[in-house]
Amino acid sequence: MSRVKLWTTKFLKISVIFLIIFVWIFSGWPQIWQNPPIPPKIREAQAATVNVLPNAIHANDTSGEAISEITGDDSTVDPDTLSKVTAGDNTYTVDGGGKIMQLDTFDVSSIPDGSTISAAVLHLQYGAENGYTGTNYVRYDNGAGLTNTTILPTDITGWSADLTYDLYAQGVDTKTELQNVDIEFTNNDPPAADAIHFDYVWITVTYTSPPNVDQDSYRWRNDDGSESTATWKAIANTAISNVNVGSDAELIRLRFLIQETANVSFALDSRIEFSSDATSCTTGTWTVMDTATTAWRVTDSTNITNDAATTQQLGAGTFTAGSILDISNPDPTAITIQNNETEVEFAFKGLGASYSTTYYFRITDNGTLLNTYTNCAQATTESAPAPTLTFSISDYSIGFGTLSASAARFATGDEAGSATEVEAHNLQASTNATNGYIITVDGNTLTSGSFTINAIGCTNTASNPGTEQFGLRMTATGGNGTVTAPYAAAGFAFCTTDFPDQVASDPDGDDISTTYSVRYIANIQSVTEAGNYTATLTYVATGTF
Repeated sequence: MSRVKLWTTKFLKISVIFLIIFVWIFSGWPQIWQNPPIPPKIREAQAATVNVLPNAIHANDTSGEAISEITGDDSTVDPDTLSKVTAGDNTYTVDGGGKIMQLDTFDVSSIPDGSTISAAVLHLQYGAENGYTGTNYVRYDNGAGLTNTTILPTDITGWSADLTYDLYAQGVDTKTELQNVDIEFTNNDPPAADAIHFDYVWITVTYTSPPNVDQDSYRWRNDDGSESTATWKAIANTAISNVNVGSDAELIRLRFLIQETANVSFALDSRIEFSSDATSCTTGTWTVMDTATTAWRVTDSTNITNDAATTQQLGAGTFTAGSILDISNPDPTAITIQNNETEVEFAFKGLGASYSTTYYFRITDNGTLLNTYTNCAQATTESAPAPTLTFSISDYSIGFGTLSASAARFATGDEAGSATEVEAHNLQASTNATNGYIITVDGNTLTSGSFTINAIGCTNTASNPGTEQFGLRMTATGGNGTVTAPYAAAGFAFCTTDFPDQVASDPDGDDISTTYSVRYIANIQSVTEAGNYTATLTYVATGTF
């Protein structure tokens, strides 16, 4: 009697059914999107002098006079004989017996905000009723209490000369202090005695206006030439549309004309910023354009040299060369302008910009707003492209050949198998979906009738001949796709308990293809049942839009 072995060889063939499923999850897909005019004539501005008039009376004022009686050099009365308050006589009368004149605020509206005050002199003219014997000085209060000036009314004949007191030397040297300073006089002549009359009180202020810097003009440009030869995308101060963004973003350039019109020296550190919710250059939320992470990014151009000098392209006034920039923001070189104009230009891409969105662009002085923005640059991005997902497999049927309990076997495309690890086939995937894609695997382990070879499991595991193992692993090349654990390491995995199980993903929709090299392993025991083992695996690519 002889024994007959049930089998001496085992044949295994894997049939991989390839299935592409396009799953469009639309959740948060981004929305898409004359010749240069001669600039206005630039005015010259020098230090200015203005008379600042009182415009309010303090609650302590007991004179009974109106503020209008003291704002002009226009009294026609004889102060020596005037003894009482008379409405409409253009004279501010302060009777004896402790009556008070206290002027509360001054009208500084004619002084531009930010001006530099260089002189502030109190001017007044007074007259005294015959017999006046009071001894009080005219006083001022700059926040530290009433303090004597050097002006002491006395019993004089007629009107005094124009009397002055240097308030600037006493610290009244800002617009706010000039507005809030009090001018006071208390008549301490005995009751029912003699009056002091004031024809006018004002403060003569000398100031220099602050710089007045304006983003006067802009013009969009193609990146097809040098600083002076590149062509224009539109006429000056005209918005552009259908700008390519995202993975196919176009490199564009934007030029600004900046003017200083107050004849005040100003060092401009040009910084470009953008906004998607602005309605002008002074509204909305603004972002500084960087070179790596922002929606719009300053981008290197082969056509220009960063920080090279600009020539006059937009304006026609007196010109100071600015800078053209493609790797810097802000401009590393401050440009000084005074009663003239400069031009700055930036090259950038909307690599992270949203579709169908209107963006505004402006220049600031390294974060400080310019005084005015006559024209604010605008660009609208292209509409979102049609959603796409591309997924392919190089071979639908692969095999191991004959398995052995003494050595691992690896699947090949010719179905003969290999004793060394090789690629059985590859998957290729790409998408323009905002959040990329995932790839999953589903199916069963190697099966022959009622017999199976054990799946290797959910942990990346090394080959172990003599035990039952069936698993796979992957490597990724190109694009941003990556293999998901536990399929990414040197060992193998086949996690049937989690099926469909994720094996790879791509986090963004850059539409660049990633190739996944797939390797399969099979090991058996010496007592594994003989048979023709097969497995059907389904790979699914899902795009998340």
